[in-house]
Amino acid sequence: MSPMQADRVRFNELINNIELSFLEKIGNRKLICYGASAVWPDVVRILAINDLVEFFVDRDKSRWDEIYYGKVIKSPIEIANVPESQYAVLVLAGAFEEVSVVLDRAGLIKDKDYFNMYLHDQVMESDTSAKAKRILWENP
Repeated sequence: MSPMQADRVRFNELINNIELSFLEKIGNRKLICYGASAVWPDVVRILAINDLVEFFVDRDKSRWDEIYYGKVIKSPIEIANVPESQYAVLVLAGAFEEVSVVLDRAGLIKDKDYFNMYLHDQVMESDTSAKAKRILWENP
């Protein structure tokens, strides 16, 4: 195996471990994605979670009821109408701190009921991720 092929294998193992770690965190819940942003195609390229997404929410009123990657975009108010035992929120918006305040007020708990797509430390803290980092960065 060439060094490039070995790197590709290690990278794929890292992606698989990140996906498994995220799936463990959300359990059997479906996802609501906060922010119908341009990052979504990249997210589903890395994490195969499109089938878990129930709908998107976005603060932009002009996008409500629009179909985005096969899912409807709704008002963020809709998050208050769904039980956190059945749904987790994946925040795709870059303004995570602002969104976090809204979700906290709705009674959701950060890193339990909602997750920041941009913060990789959630994944990096897990044992699975430590293994993934070793796979990626240590010599074979």
